Amino acid sequence: MEGLIQFTGIVMIAFGILQIILFFKIWGMTNNVKRIWKKIDNKDFLSDACVSYIKGNLEETERLANEAFLQEVALLSKSSESYEDWIDNYIKIKEKYTRIFKKIDKPAPDFNKYKEPKMYLL
Repeated sequence: MEGLIQFTGIVMIAFGILQIILFFKIWGMTNNVKRIWKKIDNKDFLSDACVSYIKGNLEETERLANEAFLQEVALLSKSSESYEDWIDNYIKIKEKYTRIFKKIDKPAPDFNKYKEPKMYLL
């Protein structure tokens, strides 16, 4: 009988230690929400604009490209971890959309108007 109590005690101690380890593992995973959000919410906003460009409708392409730009800037505001991260990624988005608007021969949006990240913190 004493051996059974000892075995049960060892199993309970091991189970308790594993529960504590599991708790800290889950807690650590919740700290990576921004990084997980970036990977899950990596959408291609330009797909509709590409279809419109293939069809030859340049006005619709311009409108959809403007919307895609604004959606990417809004997504960037949610996923940026620092001001430097914001600036680096905003410059990449700006360069990307500058090339796109040159390709469709339409004027690019005023990028300086959207450069300040504080405007997106609602």
